[in-house]
Amino acid sequence: AADTVRNNANEYNALLNGDAADAAAVKAEQVEDSKTVESLGKELKAMAPEYEGCVAEDAQGLDAATVKLNEQADWYGTHEKSLSKAVRAVAESKAAKRLDDAKTNLTAKLDEASKLLADSNGKVADNATRDALSNAIDAANGLKDGNDPAKIDGARKTVEDAINGVNASVQAKTDADAQAAAAAAAAAQAQAQAQSTYNGGSSYSGGAYRRTEGSTSGSNTYRGTTSGGSGPAAASAPKPNLNGSYGCGNSCTGKDDGYYHH
Repeated sequence: AADTVRNNANEYNALLNGDAADAAAVKAEQVEDSKTVESLGKELKAMAPEYEGCVAEDAQGLDAATVKLNEQADWYGTHEKSLSKAVRAVAESKAAKRLDDAKTNLTAKLDEASKLLADSNGKVADNATRDALSNAIDAANGLKDGNDPAKIDGARKTVEDAINGVNASVQAKTDADAQAAAAAAAAAQAQAQAQSTYNGGSSYSGGAYRRTEGSTSGSNTYRGTTSGGSGPAAASAPKPNLNGSYGCGNSCTGKDDGYYHH
């Protein structure tokens, strides 16, 4: 009986300090069924009996010790099984959660990838990036219903990398188009400025004179006003008779006696 207790106790303690300790670190949000974590917690709180060995002074004492050792052996044996079951339940629930998360994440990434593949048509600098994305989508669709979360996560990572490649190519084309548009606008502006300079002219106007163009002979017309000057205009103007006579002609005597003479 003592040997049985020792063996059962050793197996229980090995489980308690090994797999059960690792399972105890798993949180409720990391498993598909949180009740598995609760059940494990209850198992870990169980108080193991204290092994005292086989101590007896007589036959009656030996019988009592044997009964106690058998009870202890049964406790360790029973709790080793229940603890092992609780640890296994946590591990399976954690694996199920990981698989479910992997499939959910891949499905979401595939939706994003399919939309980008359609929207990026004709909008990339290098269409090979769209081909890579299409191939990644096909490969992921073949794995999304599998039971290996590592492979599913790998497929999602491949799709994600392909998405980044297409987005970078879209941005490259956007930048190139913007630069081309800016260059075209600058060239058009320079051409317009050059045309404006070629067709332009100048004119001059002043307060005292005006220069006009338009003579078929190419000569300039000068127009101006003068005051107090001499010239043909001044010579042809009639002069007033300071003696008060008007139009007497050659018959005027020129005498200054206060009378008009004819």
